[in-house]
Amino acid sequence: MHQIYKRTFTRNDNKELLLYGYQEHTETPSQEINVNDIPKPHMRWNPSREEWVTYSAGRKERTFFPPKEYCPLCPGGNLNYPTEIPFKNFEVAVFPNRWASFNSMGENVHLENILSKPSIGECEVVVYSPEHLDTISEMPLSRIELLTKVWIDRYKELQKNPEVKYVLPFENRGEECGVTLHHPHGQIYAYPFIPPAIEKEVKAFKKENFLINIMNQLEENGFDQWFEETIDMNVVGYRRIFHVMPDEFSQNTVLRNNVKKIGSAGKPFDICFLPTQLKIAKEFAKDCDQMDLVLNHCGVPPIASGEIDEWGKDIKSLSELPNVTCKLSGLMAYCAPGTSSYETIKPYVDHSLECFGPDRMVWGSDYPVVNAGKGIQEWIKVTHTILGNLSDDEAKKIASSNAERIYKI
Repeated sequence: MHQIYKRTFTRNDNKELLLYGYQEHTETPSQEINVNDIPKPHMRWNPSREEWVTYSAGRKERTFFPPKEYCPLCPGGNLNYPTEIPFKNFEVAVFPNRWASFNSMGENVHLENILSKPSIGECEVVVYSPEHLDTISEMPLSRIELLTKVWIDRYKELQKNPEVKYVLPFENRGEECGVTLHHPHGQIYAYPFIPPAIEKEVKAFKKENFLINIMNQLEENGFDQWFEETIDMNVVGYRRIFHVMPDEFSQNTVLRNNVKKIGSAGKPFDICFLPTQLKIAKEFAKDCDQMDLVLNHCGVPPIASGEIDEWGKDIKSLSELPNVTCKLSGLMAYCAPGTSSYETIKPYVDHSLECFGPDRMVWGSDYPVVNAGKGIQEWIKVTHTILGNLSDDEAKKIASSNAERIYKI
């Protein structure tokens, strides 16, 4: 995993400019942009809809589609036209929106015959790139990775504010949506309330998980044709990532019957469950006991937290089913930042080996996801250390023979 550096620079308006990058940022700032007194945002009560509405005052003063030489989001250095980012070089920058819908000051306005209150929260601008006409689709994966890390960091930080109830990173595209700058950027809103549309969606999900119903319909109506097409493509195995799905989905009879059809065709099925779902994984495996199942990533052990007991018990219980094989893969990704190493994952590898034995373990690269961590070469190096503790026959089974048998390759 690439190390991410973060620099906090206090601008002349006493607002923090955050600079994120793969290289440590030490540049001396150039001339800063002039700060004008902009009216503060506030909220007004709409009695006809019975909800608070945010008003962002002063937005008509925003810069509107300037040419590149006057873009306020481009790198600074132009003494004749300073920008929001007073540095000649940066990778990703974050700063408070001057024309915000929310701010931390919490100042109220007094309006005659209109109920109002402070619009407390945060609105941040995220500048994706120093390039004026860059787009996410044209950025290298390393830049997208950095941008994702920035969103995660800001989400976590903004959520720490007790006044914040909902955080929304987003990007408007097109003038019709209110975009006034060509430079690639997005925003993050930290709301002091849950937006009504989101609140309705939450209530709807609590009442009925309609997405599960849609997925079940797809399983029931489209599986047979899809499966027949994949057979003609010489597919050697199938996989479903259950840890991103509601538990009800993997417990559904229609889905399990479809998985059994895969088994009846002599094909294995890879399953991916979180450690909190391993009891469900065992129920799934018992129901599909006439086919080979491969548990991905050793059941996603909670390595970062150091917890092993509960995961260990559930892995031991799951290993009692002879149709389940454990895939040795992905473990480096579950270490805490800066701790991924053979020594860190060793207790979890040893326990998996003790439970399943060399006859029921297969190695997996987890490529290309492995490159989000220390990379495939480091994982191969750690794998050699793991297999080096076994006999040649045992190492060969995990490295290749078991996979050749299960996937018939």
